[in-house]
Amino acid sequence: MFPSNSEFLQNSKQYLSKKYFVVFFSLLFAIVLSGVLQDENVMNHFLKISPWLVVVQLLLNFFVSGSIMVGISSYTMSIAKGEGIHFKRLFGHFNSLKPFFAFLIYTSLVLVGLILLIVPGVILALLFSQVFFVLANDSDIGVRDAFKKSKHMMSDRKMQFFLLQLRFLLYFLLGVFTLGIWWIWLLPKYYVAIALFFLELSKAE
Repeated sequence: MFPSNSEFLQNSKQYLSKKYFVVFFSLLFAIVLSGVLQDENVMNHFLKISPWLVVVQLLLNFFVSGSIMVGISSYTMSIAKGEGIHFKRLFGHFNSLKPFFAFLIYTSLVLVGLILLIVPGVILALLFSQVFFVLANDSDIGVRDAFKKSKHMMSDRKMQFFLLQLRFLLYFLLGVFTLGIWWIWLLPKYYVAIALFFLELSKAE
């Protein structure tokens, strides 16, 4: 029987015992690094020099963001499997273009879906939400097959995953009232919980 979202949250605590601070700051570093190239000031500076630099910056952003997304997936899966913390997994996927193409395709599909209507964009985001985990879990799989596998895995689990995302969104909003201190526990729990979600989906394959 597939676990409930409450069980995913509860189980994530087990794997994160006494590791919250280490996992939080390592994830935060990866997320900040991924966001540096998206900074509006950086884009405006490049635009003043040459419009082509903005294109290069966007492509570099897709490459870095995609690699880090796969890295975070690999890193949190190792925790969810009880294998411990492996920092190298966060930045061990810059030697392949698969994360770049996966992030480019994923972002484009979701963006087009959101432009047409919000609901199709959300559905596409849910269907292909496991792409980066699939790539992290199987280094031999192609990008196209990773999208197919994610779609197949999520065909009957879209609503549950959507509710899990909403639940964490609410928690993160409530974390504002703790001046962000609660996020130290929430961020690791969020990523490990969705890693556990993926592992359960994999068992059903």
